[in-house]
Amino acid sequence: KLIEFDCAGILLYDPVNIRYAIDSTNMSAWTSHNAARYALVMAQGPVIIFEFEGNEFLSNHNPLITEVRTAITYLYFIAGEFSKRKAKIWAKEIAEIVAQFGHGNKRLALDHCATEGVHQLEEHGLELANGEEVMELARLIKSEEEIVAMRCSIFACEKSIELMRSHCEPGITEQKLWSHFQMEAVSRGAEWIETRLLAAGPRANPWYHECSSRPIQNGELIGFDTDLVGAYGYCTDISRTWMCGDKSASSAQKEIYTMAYEQVQQNLEILRPGLTFKELSFSCREYPKSEFRHYSMLYHGVGLCDEYPAIPFTWEWDEN
Repeated sequence: KLIEFDCAGILLYDPVNIRYAIDSTNMSAWTSHNAARYALVMAQGPVIIFEFEGNEFLSNHNPLITEVRTAITYLYFIAGEFSKRKAKIWAKEIAEIVAQFGHGNKRLALDHCATEGVHQLEEHGLELANGEEVMELARLIKSEEEIVAMRCSIFACEKSIELMRSHCEPGITEQKLWSHFQMEAVSRGAEWIETRLLAAGPRANPWYHECSSRPIQNGELIGFDTDLVGAYGYCTDISRTWMCGDKSASSAQKEIYTMAYEQVQQNLEILRPGLTFKELSFSCREYPKSEFRHYSMLYHGVGLCDEYPAIPFTWEWDEN
């Protein structure tokens, strides 16, 4: 992809992108919001990981990595009043590597970067490209090994859901119920959960309430979305709806559940290779925007996390 996009290399801060590119992780949740660890992958040159000071040993075993260096962190949390000065030192090192191994190409892809960093890289004459696009398209097609890893992640997630369901009884709080899923998932190799989307009864609709201390009542519907970065770092994004307790479902509960189930089943059946995104949108079952709340998209990709593509609803093709 770097050659296709005519880039000398790519500078990665997103821990998911780093994992995909060089199979290296270190405190992924923390580094997702603290720019303290990064990798520079040259199209025709070295793969360099920049680790926290004193943590260089964490990548010594990795055959994909050519060199381990100490990260220069201009994050304000760490650098404070010296942030701009640190950014200049950081950019100088990156620019020198691109000059050495870029074969005259000064185009550098970049996934995430603070404003100071962008300005300093441009001061060195680098042309910056959208590294997010490069990585999303690289991650789009899965290898056979990835498919195996994803199946392992799905299996572990389903077993964790089973355990959570065994604790689902009236009176348990949303948070307590969710904790059983998280505990089992971590015991099976999961890394983190991106959301806390579990809600019951009046909190389940409108959707997007995260779990609370509210006790779940007998006869209430419970909705949840795993959003699990699971075994081997692969995401398992499963949504389910359950009835809590031994009360019979009301006619309204049956109707809305049936509508959702039929929508999912029909939209699964039409999914096949060769369809354009627009053809897929206009072939799907969707309910009127004016009558029902809806999710943010009809389909989306998945891999190490939720990924490109996102397939829009029919009305969105003309809106944006």
